[in-house]
Amino acid sequence: MINKIFALPVIEQLTPVLSRRQLDDLELIVVDHPQVKASVALQGAHLLSWKPAGEEEVLWLSGNTPFKNGVALRGGVPICWPWFGPSAQPGLPSHGFARNLPWALKGHDEDDKGAVLTFELKSSEATRQYWPHEFTLLARFKLGKTCEIELEAHGEFETTSALHTYFNVGDIAAVKVSGLGERYIDKVKKRGRRRFEQWHRDLSRSYRPRVSECRNLQRDSRRCAEPQYRRYASSQQQRGGLEPGSGAFRQHGRHAG
Repeated sequence: MINKIFALPVIEQLTPVLSRRQLDDLELIVVDHPQVKASVALQGAHLLSWKPAGEEEVLWLSGNTPFKNGVALRGGVPICWPWFGPSAQPGLPSHGFARNLPWALKGHDEDDKGAVLTFELKSSEATRQYWPHEFTLLARFKLGKTCEIELEAHGEFETTSALHTYFNVGDIAAVKVSGLGERYIDKVKKRGRRRFEQWHRDLSRSYRPRVSECRNLQRDSRRCAEPQYRRYASSQQQRGGLEPGSGAFRQHGRHAG
């Protein structure tokens, strides 16, 4: 998929390493840097691809995904917000509305290590169809040899969220995961278990990790994920650790190639 994206014609060259391109209905921001190639759809501020120099594509993206306005994309890193999973209210989209709405590119910066992109979604008539609250949501991507994503929400509300990453895995039986903790909830079998480290089949499980690390034994290449959650200001009831300060919730995920 990354080859298809980089073959798209450039609509606007923003900087020597950043360009705007179009994939069917969706506008993309494409990063072509000596240290990294990546692409982000403005719909959902959705990271579609991330390929550090000398590495394989890290993210998986379905070749059957329709790149249409308002249609959720399967693969990459969807931003699930302001709820994760099915909505408590019937008729609303699963995993929230942030992944289905257009965001704005608010800032970008590049250096010899990579690029930093900042996208913004603000409350509007479109969001109030699903959710009555006023908010500003920022997504920051630091793209290079590592990928760091920070989700920052401003407002007074209660939410759940996720950076729902799809990794490109050659052989599920050759993957081990450590650091997820001792307990999880199996969403298929509807029960909790104490420990799990190696996958041999499709799973749907919920962990509460601080740091997780996975290793693809087939390629012997290391992938690390470090989720961090902080909550600022008691008026914001976002899930995460409580820490006084700026009045924003920040969710941070880091992947290392």
